[in-house]
Amino acid sequence: MEVYLRKFSITFSQYRGDHTKNRPSDVNLPSILPTSTVEAGVKRVAAVRDLFQLASKYEVDEVREYCRDKILASIMVSNTINILFEYAYHYLNLKYAIVKYVADYMDELLLTGQDPFGAYSNHAQRQSILDAVLKTTLEA
Repeated sequence: MEVYLRKFSITFSQYRGDHTKNRPSDVNLPSILPTSTVEAGVKRVAAVRDLFQLASKYEVDEVREYCRDKILASIMVSNTINILFEYAYHYLNLKYAIVKYVADYMDELLLTGQDPFGAYSNHAQRQSILDAVLKTTLEA
């Protein structure tokens, strides 16, 4: 993974280039990656999501796939809808995996008696996400 981080850091620096005179300081990528001492927690998951978004933007496939795997490993019934609506709908390979998870665990999501999608009633992608979940549920 260290090789991928070095590659990502180099790629990130190249994309930033010298386009501005007041460039921000370099991003310290290893400091935002999960470590064996910090395997759980919201802060780690958020850092992995941020790194996933950067790797996707700059097309660093190895880092993106590593982060995708970490995100998918962190999915639980309690956070899956949030992840799907907050950012996963932007990334097809992540969206499809999470939609499948939602379809597989829909019974558990509905056990609360509340609409699991209710918090996102005004979300621009709500209908397309619901359609994808319904389609995936019917195909199973």
